[in-house]
Amino acid sequence: MQGFLCHGLQGLLRELLSLCPADRADRRATVLRAMGASLSQRSMHEDAAVAFVAAGDLHEALHSYRAGGHWRMVMALAGECPHGSSCASLA
Repeated sequence: MQGFLCHGLQGLLRELLSLCPADRADRRATVLRAMGASLSQRSMHEDAAVAFVAAGDLHEALHSYRAGGHWRMVMALAGECPHGSSCASLA
């Protein structure tokens, strides 16, 4: 049952993403963050990280890549973090 709910949630998030107008980046980022959180809960860390990067949330993306053991991506993304930001400390 839980798998069905997660699958249904992913479908709903994809539908919301398709309905977000291109000029509403804030709404799109909110949906992408929710999608990333949902994927992360299902241990789909690499997919979650991609959603977080698309949302512009480098801190959560780094956390997801790290949780999945994708160290090459952790190091690559850490280089994109602003100097002195908290996301660089995750690397």
